[in-house]
Amino acid sequence: MSPRRIMSVLAAASALTVLALGVTACSSSNKQASATAPASAGTIKVVASTNGWGSVLSAVGGDKVQVTSIIHDPSADPHSYQSTAEDALAAQNAKILLGNGGGYDNFFTKLSDQAPGAKTTR
Repeated sequence: MSPRRIMSVLAAASALTVLALGVTACSSSNKQASATAPASAGTIKVVASTNGWGSVLSAVGGDKVQVTSIIHDPSADPHSYQSTAEDALAAQNAKILLGNGGGYDNFFTKLSDQAPGAKTTR
């Protein structure tokens, strides 16, 4: 194969790889659900204070849960996080709330106090 032909094949393969990565990123099945999206049939809406707890809920609940994590950034400080109206709506629409407790995520304690219909674990 000529060097020119090899370069053309490599360029085409690179373009296909970039395209495949872009499609995968756009169609990724992220378990982080919108607070306002209705739960799929047979799933339970659950809200976690952080992605760490959201991962636990996803691992335990599998496809039976629709997980929303309030804090997505692992470097964010839960001690100083200010909840939003969307966070409050997510908590109020959830059946289960999971937070750390012990003063680690006080914002979440306040959110769960405003969601009397949810089971809360802290």
